[in-house]
Amino acid sequence: EWLRREAVLTDRYRDLLDNAIDMVYTRDLQGNFTSVNNTTARVLGYTRAELLGMNIAQLVAPECQDAVRRVLETALAGTGSTEEELTVISKNGARLAVEVRGRLLNEAGKAVGVQEIARNVTEHKRMQQQVEEALRQSEEKYRSIVLNIPDVVWTIDSLGRVVFISPNIEKLGGFTAEEVRAGGLEI
Repeated sequence: EWLRREAVLTDRYRDLLDNAIDMVYTRDLQGNFTSVNNTTARVLGYTRAELLGMNIAQLVAPECQDAVRRVLETALAGTGSTEEELTVISKNGARLAVEVRGRLLNEAGKAVGVQEIARNVTEHKRMQQQVEEALRQSEEKYRSIVLNIPDVVWTIDSLGRVVFISPNIEKLGGFTAEEVRAGGLEI
């Protein structure tokens, strides 16, 4: 009965692992994959068999090889789990940004490998860059409007101090914008 329950739990664990959203894998101390879940194979475009014959160094972009070594060194130092952002290269050559968390695997008190969970953040980073670019363009457009409007535009902080005032203040009031801000004029 105990063995049957253990087998059921093992099957449930394997099913959970294989259907996880994140890539979950283990590798030995030399970087060779010893297990991979379905997501790892799907995201990277390799079969499980292909990945189990590979070393992590074959997937990580050259500029991120040091980070892979840091994960292992930190794990071996026994300072808990590690976290790194890496770029990996899929089978079709696509570069993917991944956040990786790893921890040391021990057997009988001896380090034998690293267990890692990697999240593909490529789309998130792309969207973040698009938002930052849209914000930059919006700020540029706003700045252009404010600097070219014939009136004076200003911003004050919660204490009533001038934080920004458009350069037209000089034409209308005789003070430069810097003099108004530095002078602590209150509005």
